[in-house]
Amino acid sequence: MKKVMKINFTLEDIRDFCGDTFYERGQSYYNSGRVSELIFDAEINRYRAWVKGSKAYHVEIFNINFTGNDTEAYCTCPAYESYGCCKHVAATLIAIFKQKRSKSVSKNRRTTNTNITRWII
Repeated sequence: MKKVMKINFTLEDIRDFCGDTFYERGQSYYNSGRVSELIFDAEINRYRAWVKGSKAYHVEIFNINFTGNDTEAYCTCPAYESYGCCKHVAATLIAIFKQKRSKSVSKNRRTTNTNITRWII
């Protein structure tokens, strides 16, 4: 059976996880479109992405659950090695948040449009 990662976190949770500086820089990276190839692997509850900085860095996020200590992140950049988090991790988490929120909104709109169509017919 495949595991499904439920995304139920806020941007403030990401800020708390990454810290203010990494969050702000990650937000800038996300807004600049530097996160690419965001992929979710349901078998192991892992997101992975590439984030373009001075180089392209590989980011992995496991078990997103900010209510406990289950969330794990990894990045190939030097800052991650020094600080245990970085702007690339923050940018990836923001991309996940925005992607899930967008899908939720689209799903709700689709349902609403279907209901309207049924009323018209």
